[in-house]
Amino acid sequence: MVLYPNKLPESERVCSGICSSYNNGLEKVTFNTNPFHLYQNVPSDNESLENYTRANFQDSKGNIWMGIKDQTIRIYDNNLHFKGFLTKDGSISPFQKDKIGTAYCFTEDHKGRIWIGTKGDGIIIATPLQKNKYALNYHMHETTNLHSLSDNNVYSMCEDKYKRMWIATFGGGVNYVNLNTNDYIFYHSANSLKKYPINLCSRARYVISDSIGRIWIGTTNGLLLTDVTSTRAEDITFKHYTYDDTNPNSLSNNNIHQILFSKINGNIYLATFGGGLNKAIQDNNGNLLFQAYTTQNHLPANVILSIEEDNKGNLWLATEEELCKFNPSTKEVITYSSWDLPTYFKFNEGEALHTPNNYLLFNTFKGALYFHPDSIRNSEYIPPIVFTQFQSGEKIITPSDSSLIHKNIDDIYQITLPYHQNAFNIQFAALDMKNHDNLFYAYRLDGFETNWNYIGQERSANYTNLPKGHYILKVRSTNSDGIWVDNTRSIDITVLPSFWETPWAYLLYTLLISVIIFITSYILFVIYRLKHKVSIEQEISDIKLRFFTNISHELRTPLTLITGPVEQLLNNKTIEDKAREQLLIIERNANRMLRLVNQILDFRKIQNKKMKMHVQQFDLLPFIRQIMENFNYLANEQHINLSLNAPEHPVILWADIDKLEKIIFNLISNAFKYTPKEKNIIVKVTENEKIISISIIDQGIGMTKNQLKRLFIRFETFSDQHIHTQESTGIGLSLTKELVEMHNGTITVESQPNEGSCFTVNLQKGNGHFSPNTEFIVSDDIMNKTIKPIMANNTIITTTEDSEQKTEENKDSILLVEDNDELRRFLKTILAESYSILEADNGETGIKIALEQLPDIIISDIMMPQKNGIELLNELKNNISTSHIPIILLSAKSSIESKLEGMQYGADDYITSNHSIFRHDNFIGCFSADKIKMSARK
Repeated sequence: MVLYPNKLPESERVCSGICSSYNNGLEKVTFNTNPFHLYQNVPSDNESLENYTRANFQDSKGNIWMGIKDQTIRIYDNNLHFKGFLTKDGSISPFQKDKIGTAYCFTEDHKGRIWIGTKGDGIIIATPLQKNKYALNYHMHETTNLHSLSDNNVYSMCEDKYKRMWIATFGGGVNYVNLNTNDYIFYHSANSLKKYPINLCSRARYVISDSIGRIWIGTTNGLLLTDVTSTRAEDITFKHYTYDDTNPNSLSNNNIHQILFSKINGNIYLATFGGGLNKAIQDNNGNLLFQAYTTQNHLPANVILSIEEDNKGNLWLATEEELCKFNPSTKEVITYSSWDLPTYFKFNEGEALHTPNNYLLFNTFKGALYFHPDSIRNSEYIPPIVFTQFQSGEKIITPSDSSLIHKNIDDIYQITLPYHQNAFNIQFAALDMKNHDNLFYAYRLDGFETNWNYIGQERSANYTNLPKGHYILKVRSTNSDGIWVDNTRSIDITVLPSFWETPWAYLLYTLLISVIIFITSYILFVIYRLKHKVSIEQEISDIKLRFFTNISHELRTPLTLITGPVEQLLNNKTIEDKAREQLLIIERNANRMLRLVNQILDFRKIQNKKMKMHVQQFDLLPFIRQIMENFNYLANEQHINLSLNAPEHPVILWADIDKLEKIIFNLISNAFKYTPKEKNIIVKVTENEKIISISIIDQGIGMTKNQLKRLFIRFETFSDQHIHTQESTGIGLSLTKELVEMHNGTITVESQPNEGSCFTVNLQKGNGHFSPNTEFIVSDDIMNKTIKPIMANNTIITTTEDSEQKTEENKDSILLVEDNDELRRFLKTILAESYSILEADNGETGIKIALEQLPDIIISDIMMPQKNGIELLNELKNNISTSHIPIILLSAKSSIESKLEGMQYGADDYITSNHSIFRHDNFIGCFSADKIKMSARK
């Protein structure tokens, strides 16, 4: 074997060489010159308790005091030369090894006395007498002495600026002794230190005082901070800081081993058991915030047993098995494991020592580890990184069995992966043989992520489900001293797109989207066109309906002028039978035309949601019989048997009489249209506990299923099937359905061609099913009250037949205010025999005449130019000269709302222009001046 010297620079030379071997080629041997030293009391026995150091301290004279696990206290000079044991009599003897107690901490007060805190034996105060001679004074917890030490387990001690010795006990909290006196009174929570949180912080590990006099206490349950400016123990308060998982600025762990005040930059650091290193930062309000440094910041462990600072401001942290150097400025961490240290051992939690000659000394299980920080030089070696293995999915890829790579993975610079093999694992290694335990790795995939992945000592990078694209995998590492170096190794990785991600696929997508957009646009256009068409048709329908409504309003007055004279002529008993028959035809057709006008107006009201429900309770059967009487003439003429099939007892119903009359009248009228001669039409009434059913059954021509579907559509007619050549408007059944639904009822049809039809209206009993807007008319006598249908040719108001004829001088005067000349002349012809007539063609002229002539009665139209009838009514009723005059409003409007509006302004009565009251005799009787004046006086 031949040994070749190392040719590295002197700064990197660690006594290495190259050896040749007959069997194994070349081998590199490194002879490590270790700057770390381990002082052992028994070098031959690493496991001896005499090597187990727990505490160390250097006094003002340069002596180093060590507390050993074998309960001895050893004293050394500044160069760690053994001077002797501290004996029970206070002398220092190199031969007399007395077991005084397991020392856990040392400190020196301002008088030069050495305070020794022990595990279980309280405090020993060594007062120097002469060279190598001390007077020992023992202080322990006494159950009978309230001012004795609170607990015998003393872990830390310090003197503050007020000459008070603070003592941290593991079980009794914090004590302090006033050194200005010699009575050694221990103040703690059991006596005067009442505000100390003993229930939370009984186990105190460390106590230290800062430059401004504050006391910092590290416990197993957080940090306590107090400002002891008060001289009274009772006034001392403590501020408690603990870990809070909701606050990132809280302590990272409650178990605090040591607190360090930096002499270089003034920072405050806390070593915790499980939370790493914490830096305390004071905010503007005086509160403490904490910044944690843990394994995520490259610390070797989160359990920090002790901490010390060197002359350059670096922090040396002892974990359980490793020592590391932390640079607070750069946050750089250098870890020294057992490979770097003299041997494998574990550190103790005792406080470390920084000697005046800049040596650091740490307590371990196998002796005192000491070193000079300046003697530790970091390696500048940059280890190369090699790729060792490539794996796709579950398979290791080699050049011999795959088309992905054609060379060894370390010899290629680019890998192309198909889209279905977009998961890979690549392994690597840094070639530094000095201390592989200090090699740490990081990797990053450019194009996929921006941050480095620090993986510790793992040596592989794994990615799954990578999208298509070009990536660069970069790997870097530290050298064997744990220092990150510039040795980045990279390899290009390309993931091919699938067919669905190629330009051809995108072109296909574009075409498909274009087709979808076109189809969608076309569908939306068709829908818009249909909606527009429906809207236009609806608008046309509304225009038609408005036109018919306006025409209907115009027809009501001419119809009045037709029916009025016809009724007068029919009342003339001297008229010939032939003429009477023709007049009856005129009357029937005029009434039919009037019903059609009313249906159109009702449709308009329903469409505008202005039709109101006026519901009252009545007996249904007399009501139906009176409606059927209107069809007796038609039944006789067409030889049709019209009959009623109903119970003998009264059938009580809540309904709107006007609307129910239209429902039944339209259904019976419709039955007559389609029923041949010599057939039957039956009106059937049945009831159960909840429903009253009204059925109109005919033996007509019937309807097909298709006709039934269109039966209730507005303006739908089946004119080709009429039996009696009477044309249908297509309004009646549609209106009937609307009116039934306003009663919350239903209408059904059963029909067979050539057999007949059955229309059934189902109405609910009671009044609870009507809407809240329904107006109810209450009557006390239901059984004895007969409700008459509101028919144009059935409302007859009687008068006395023996009305006295009045002379022209004795006639009462009536003022007619009507803008329609024909109607005004017709009214004049009716009333002229009994009344003196005054005329006005508008409201303003009517008011003027009324004020001048003071007529006995005023009959006024509502809709007039200049001033309408409501304005005339309001002005005359509010005038003291005319307020006594009865005023009757005349209008084509027959709605309850119009009548109520007139009554609200003081109208004495309200009649419609189509009302049969215009028959001469009845009109005279109805508006007798005597009756009206008497009513006015009441």
